[in-house]
Amino acid sequence: DVCSSDLPEHPRLRNYESVQEDFSGDTVCLAVYSDPELLTAAGLDRLEAFTAKLAAVPGVLKATSLANLRRPGALANLRTLQQWFARSDVDVDKLRREILDCKLYADQFVGADGQTAAVVLLADPAYMGSGAFTQTLQTIRTLAERKDRKSTRLNSSHLVISYAVFCLKKK
Repeated sequence: DVCSSDLPEHPRLRNYESVQEDFSGDTVCLAVYSDPELLTAAGLDRLEAFTAKLAAVPGVLKATSLANLRRPGALANLRTLQQWFARSDVDVDKLRREILDCKLYADQFVGADGQTAAVVLLADPAYMGSGAFTQTLQTIRTLAERKDRKSTRLNSSHLVISYAVFCLKKK
């Protein structure tokens, strides 16, 4: 079995059980990684590109990340957080605080450190039943391993992005 119903023993990861309930899927996978520049325009651009790549993987029905979500307190506004960070007239520090204080986003799409992001993937039940999900999971892991390292530089050295991929099965 490629998925585990038991999360690693970490208090923050327990919050992802509610993600599974919110997405109402049989299997929800999470591609979690750390980016020191996550809550910047460039960080959310990378997250959006990564989310789009994961959404295109056969066996993935839907991929959602912080980059796709709306601004807390302005949910009626159709701009995504990625679009808000790209604006020059936005108080970026205030926006970061709004995100980190938002109970809908905290420890589900973004860690308390403001650097840990989760892309929530809804798995296709047809792939799960056919056994083809093993390849889906391998593709997700391969994409996570190579996540935009070549184009991302900090102080002329490669940005180190650590990641984890795990799945939750509906009990």
